[in-house]
Amino acid sequence: MTTYKPELPPINWEEPFSHWILTLVQGKPNLRWQPHHASTVRWERVPTHKVRVIVEGLKYFMPLEISNESSLSEDNESAWDFTLTLEEPCAFQGMFNLVQDALDGFQLDWCLSPVDEKFPRRKRLLISDMDSTFLEGECIDELAEFVGCKAEVARITEEAMNGRLDFESALIERVALLKGLPVEAVQSVLKSTPRMQGAKTLVQTMKQLGAFTLLVSGGFTPFTEAVAYELGMEAHQANTLEVQDDTFTGKVIPPILGKEAKREALDYYGHRLGIRRSDVLAIGDGANDLLMLEASGLGVAFHAKPHVQAQTRCTVRFNDLTAILYFQGIPQSEWSLQ
Repeated sequence: MTTYKPELPPINWEEPFSHWILTLVQGKPNLRWQPHHASTVRWERVPTHKVRVIVEGLKYFMPLEISNESSLSEDNESAWDFTLTLEEPCAFQGMFNLVQDALDGFQLDWCLSPVDEKFPRRKRLLISDMDSTFLEGECIDELAEFVGCKAEVARITEEAMNGRLDFESALIERVALLKGLPVEAVQSVLKSTPRMQGAKTLVQTMKQLGAFTLLVSGGFTPFTEAVAYELGMEAHQANTLEVQDDTFTGKVIPPILGKEAKREALDYYGHRLGIRRSDVLAIGDGANDLLMLEASGLGVAFHAKPHVQAQTRCTVRFNDLTAILYFQGIPQSEWSLQ
């Protein structure tokens, strides 16, 4: 795990800008990972020819012009950038509220970016959670199935990820239930747990474009090591489970990596790379991801818990991880598909 370094200067979200880029991404039909499908099923799919009409509707709420429109997808029907020029400069929260009100109820994922050199669209550091972000599911819940307590552990996980339980105490409680589990169970879980759609394309494309990629998890190092290696990520951090005689003892070796440690990792690697927080892309789904999402230039709540979606500046509800490439203005023609 990283050691503490001085925090990078915070981002000034109060600064007003006259030019903004609004990125829209059509929701993918039949998306495999939809843990909160019931809460979005009422949302309306938008025919491609009506997307610009919706953006034009922003003019009814604020004096602006659409000064440029470009397609990011190869089919010209999946993702678009719209450059908005305002009569009066506006800070992020005002623009966010405007767009959120206009797009509420449509199956469109979207992102707002000020047009300014202090907010580069293509990020230089990718820092991401693992469980329910790069993996479809929670590893600790799947481990618990081997000892017959998956339902109990999953309940505690859900409470913690929604911010209703302290993460550290919830982790200690869940790990205690794994006492006596053979270490070989890790390989079974890794083999049976699907990787999130778009994960490898996202990581490899950003690496190809010069970004540093880091996996940070409140889960466990055997999983982050395997997933980071598989995706080609440069570094990973997670919690370490105590092992004796090839079985888990039910204890976590301190220190426990929680929400503060994730934000510290962001600052540590940002400091090491010589970049600002606005150069950072952070991705997560749970309450323990909030600090790093809030601290980054592009913090994406990916199919996140409602509690997390309500506190972030960008969400993905209807797409896989490749939508986040569009959010950075990276067209499909530049994606690495290896």
